This record gives sequence, structure tokens and C-alpha cells, in this order.
Amino acid sequence: MKIHRQIVCWLVVSAVSATAETIDVKFNYGGPRGKPKIESRKVELKPLETGGWRYTLPSTEIPERALSVEATVPALLSAQKGEDGFWVLPDGRYGAFNQENGVCLERPRRSILPFAGFKSPRGCWMVIVRGLRLECDFGVTATNGLYRMSVFLRTGELDRPAYEGGVIDILPMPTDATYVDLAKRYRDEQLAAGVVRPLADRAKERPELAYTAESIFVRVKHGWKALNTDHEQKAKWEHQTPSNQPPIHCAISFDRFKDIMRRMKEQGIDKAEVCSVGGTAGGFDGQFPDVLPIPEEFGGERKLREAVAYGKSLGYQVVTHFATTAMFECSKEWNPDFICHTKSGELLKSGIVAGGRTHRLCPRVYLDHFIKRDWATFRDLGFRGTHHIDVISCIPPYACFNPKHPLTRRESADCMREIGRYSQQTFGGFGSEASFDWMAPSLDFALYVSWYPGSKNAEATSLVDRVVPLWQIVYHGIIVSNPFYATIDAYIDRAAGKKGLSDDPFGRFSYLGSAANRILKVHEFGGRPVFYYTLYEDVAPLKRAYDDYRRLSHLQYAFMEDHRELARDVFLTRYSTGEETVANYSERPFAWRGRSVASKQFELFTK
Repeated sequence: MKIHRQIVCWLVVSAVSATAETIDVKFNYGGPRGKPKIESRKVELKPLETGGWRYTLPSTEIPERALSVEATVPALLSAQKGEDGFWVLPDGRYGAFNQENGVCLERPRRSILPFAGFKSPRGCWMVIVRGLRLECDFGVTATNGLYRMSVFLRTGELDRPAYEGGVIDILPMPTDATYVDLAKRYRDEQLAAGVVRPLADRAKERPELAYTAESIFVRVKHGWKALNTDHEQKAKWEHQTPSNQPPIHCAISFDRFKDIMRRMKEQGIDKAEVCSVGGTAGGFDGQFPDVLPIPEEFGGERKLREAVAYGKSLGYQVVTHFATTAMFECSKEWNPDFICHTKSGELLKSGIVAGGRTHRLCPRVYLDHFIKRDWATFRDLGFRGTHHIDVISCIPPYACFNPKHPLTRRESADCMREIGRYSQQTFGGFGSEASFDWMAPSLDFALYVSWYPGSKNAEATSLVDRVVPLWQIVYHGIIVSNPFYATIDAYIDRAAGKKGLSDDPFGRFSYLGSAANRILKVHEFGGRPVFYYTLYEDVAPLKRAYDDYRRLSHLQYAFMEDHRELARDVFLTRYSTGEETVANYSERPFAWRGRSVASKQFELFTK
């Protein structure tokens, strides 16, 4: 979409005086790059009885075109370079006020939590979006030493009137509050409202979920249509049919899948959730929403059944990977009537992958036409455990303007949560690619919480001092997770070369400079070890991860109660059990509670 057609809503709050009761509101209607049409007005900022302030934008008052809102609130969400305090964004990026200029933005509509925090000598505030959460994202800017926090409401894809209005609360926190207190406040709110339930309670009801929490996660990608995944190829095969599909490249056959699990067991790995990825029709991302036929290139349905049964005989939980958001022209089920429409009436499309151009399958249609049949097929193949659905929790829920099955973004989110709940009922658990807060009511496991630092949108800026486990403080003890896209395969040392490994488009293999540091990050953030981008020629890294995780997996049932830097490059994480982990990234041993934590190691401290 071109810049001049983008539709956004922008809220910026900065300090002016301690008594102002209005905010400056700017509506952005788009326009040429750098010259958007802006309409400014003053709007009353309402005080809340419990303290703090509220900005409300009624659904009937959202302009027909682009919207941005800039609000100035006295002495709350602005600070000067050199002042004490911090800012923190929902994805955990955190900074002090030490730069002259810079910008730190989330990707549009990509807030994994609906709140951010800002603390200056004038107070500490939690900024939370309560209306149009699915359209929000946050940002921080520094201009000539002046820091300001921003909330964006992306309203361009909303119908008029919108399904709901915008509501943003600015809530006071104690003057000594940290990012930990912000996250715990939101966690308490989610639990009290019954939006989520503790993992410990849910695991008692679903033994498959308990197994997930206590096991490492091993994803095995079988293969893909090579023509559309050649990174040197400039033109990809966009339009495929059932009769002209490119050949499937086999990376790991079902027989090799069995061999990997055998070697894992021989190494002494007794608990692993093993995921068959791309073993369905067309290979990885190749023919959704088709499940069958299982590709003969991998060994066909008979060999897949053998592999699943063999893994279960070893005591492993064997699950599969699928996508409910994509439909390809090469699918036997291809039907344009099933595809979401854009607001202008076109088919809603995404990128080109192995199966060709991705068309967004309406989630209501998937529930009505596919899920019962497909999930029954997967159960018949033998899969049981935390069923993995690709993409569904790492993209904003998309509205559908197809008149045959229209959905607002909120209704779309409801359907996606229902897909997750049905997966829990059918398989015992539901996992997905990432960690959007709106999916929390039905999410058991997140493959990663944050893209940082591997996104194409350059989240790493000079304003960021470090990344803190804000999401984990909210959801550890509720949702099992791995912290970053870049900490997938944390235990694999890439320094020796990339034999048997996939490529590295996002720089994940170099994150934090070493495997040792990536391992520490997994455990500092209370993560579950995950493996994926490897051919498993060596399973020794899996054994090391398993041994480490056996010491810590019981903490998955505990809430994260504190996180802080004890000394330079040494971090403490404390849990509701009273136990602590200390991760030492420094080059020297660190003494804590009468014990020494070696360089590049972590230790668990019990009561």
C-alpha cells in the first residue's frame, strides 16, 4: 500500500503542565510522502475515578479516511534526555532517556500486548488501549532530546461506523514502579476478568498440555516445492494448479523422521514434543487447506502413520503443523467464494510462498467447512498433543468484506480463538507461531514471543537499551513460550558453519553473538527450548537442551514475579515459588546467595 493511502490513528502524549484537561488531537488523512493532510482539534481528556485519564474516540466520530491522534498531556508521557526513568513497549524493548534523536516503532497493528509504560521524575504511567485494541501499536520518539510516547490506532480498514470506538487509558503507577509492576498489573487484570487461566489449572484437565510444558519442542520440516523457495530466483511461480505444481523437494523423509526420534531416545531424551512440519499435501506451505494426499516424496501416508506410531511408542508426544489462514489456487478445495474480500471488494491476498500466491481464507469459512473434517483426519493419522497452527497468532486478525461471510476484525479474532479452542478439545492443546494478546484465551504455546531482533522492519534502534520480558511477566505460568524468533535453535552453535542448516534471512543465527548467550536468553525469559531450522544430523544439542530444561520445566507452572539486572550483564528472574534463575552473560563469575554463577552460564536458586 502506498504511503499516501495509508490510514492510521496516532496518539502522542507529552508533558506541558500539571493541570491541563484537554489534549491536542490530530487526524491524519494521508497524502504525499512527508506531507499528510492533518486536521487538528482539542479534545477533553476525562479524569478516571480511580485515578488517571481517559481519551475516548466514539465509533461514530471516526473519520471516513485516515486518522491520527496526537495528544499532549501535562508531565506524564514525555521526558528530557538525561532525566531518570524509562519507557517500555509491548514487545519488551526498553530504554532510558539517553539519546538526542531516534525513533522506535512497532510494526502497524503488531502490538503483542495492549499496553506500554513510561516513567519520568514526574511519575510513572501505564498506557493501555481498551477500545480498538486490534488496531493499535505503540512507539517512542526522541527529538532534540525530548522523548514522547505514541499510540497508533490503524483505522483504515474499518467500516463506518466502526465496530467499536477507541479508548485509551493513562493510569498512574507507584513512583517506584518498574516494568515488572506494569506487567503484573495487567496480568492481575486478565486473571481477575477470567480472560485467561493459570497453566497449572489447565494442565490438570489436559495431560497433553502438561507434557507440552515439561518437554522440549522439536520441529521436523519434511520438504517443500523447491521452485518457489529458491532464494536466487527472481520470479516465483505465483499461479499453480493441481496439474502443474512444481516438484516437491524432500529434506527429511518419514523414515528419517523415525531415525531422528530413535537417536533422540538413545541419547536419553525421554520427553519431547515432536512436530511433523510440511508433511501434508503439497509439502510445506504448498497446498492449503488440503491435508491429503500425504506426499509420496516423503514416503506417503503409510510411512507417516508408522513414524507417528513409532514416536508415540518412545513416549514422545507427536503433533503436526497446519495453516487455517491460507488457500492456494492449486488446492483441490480452491473456491474464490471462500476468500476474504478487502474493503474495495478484491480478494484478500498475501505473499507468494511454495504453493503460490497466498489468499486469505475466511476464518468463519474454515470453521464452517473444514475444521471438523481436517482435525478428524489428523486424529486418524495418530497426532495428539499441542496442535500447531501456523501464522494465526502472529498476524492481526483480518476483517472480511466478502458479503457472503462478512466479519469485523473483532469477529475474525473470535473465530480464530474458536479454532484454537476446538484444537484443544480435539488434540489436547493448541500452539501457534507467536503471541498476540488477543489470542491468549485459547493459546497454550507460542513458538516465539517477539520477532526482535530479526524483523525486516529494523526494530533495533539507538533508543533501545535492552529487551525485557514484559510479555513473559504477564503470561509465564499461563502460556508456555520461547522468547524470540532468534532463540529458535538456541543450542546449535553456528560458528562452525551452516552444514545441515537452513539459511538465515533474518540474522537469527547471529543474535547475541553466540549460542551460549542465546541459551541464556531462553532461560532468563523462562522459555521452552525449540528446535526447527536444522536437519538433525546431530542430536547432541537437543540432549543438552533437554538436560537444562529438566531442571527448570516445573517453573512453567509459576508466575514470573521479578526481573532485574543484578550487575552489568547479569540478570535475575524470580518466580512465585520463590525460586530464582540468574543468567550471567559477563566474562567473569558472579556470586549470588553464597554460590558462584560461572561466565556464560545460568543457575537455579531454590528457597
